Amino acid sequence: MTREIELAKKCGIRYFSTPKGTTEMWCYDRDLQAFAEALIAAEREECAKACESNGRDLAGLFYAQLIRERSGRRDTCDPCGFRSNG
Repeated sequence: MTREIELAKKCGIRYFSTPKGTTEMWCYDRDLQAFAEALIAAEREECAKACESNGRDLAGLFYAQLIRERSGRRDTCDPCGFRSNG
């Protein structure tokens, strides 16, 4: 979770410790949107790297390229680029 928290901070989300010992977040909508996009990009890259490392052949490289090419598209919520049928 630490990696995600650091990513959130880079996107402008601020964390505050409360007197009760809990942590609260504060941000503008644009900060939350930037965090969501950064998180999706990171997950997509992890999927692409998994394809490259698991299938060190042309098929693995091909799917890794397809996943990375989807990074500019907004027609899916799935970071790996596969839509569910549900």
